[in-house]
Amino acid sequence: MSHENKTIGANPATSERFLRLSEVGNRIPFSRSTIYRLISESKFPRPYSLGEHAKGWKESEINAWIQSRKWVAVELLPRKFTLADLVCGEVESKD
Repeated sequence: MSHENKTIGANPATSERFLRLSEVGNRIPFSRSTIYRLISESKFPRPYSLGEHAKGWKESEINAWIQSRKWVAVELLPRKFTLADLVCGEVESKD
């Protein structure tokens, strides 16, 4: 059963939507292992426990993470860097 497009473990007062790993992976071009590596390096939001064997990310936190990295990709797009460098913000402009 897919939990995508559903509000899982949401607080009824806020209707916060939680995304499962497959949906997070559809929004950012990283593999599962890269996502968890970024989490361990404190460069990506940590998932929340939604049950005994289920984890999910708050949609608002994923959207904020994506938005906070867009300026890096736009500013450095003409140069040659890996997508991971751009999205993680590890490349400095050398103008």
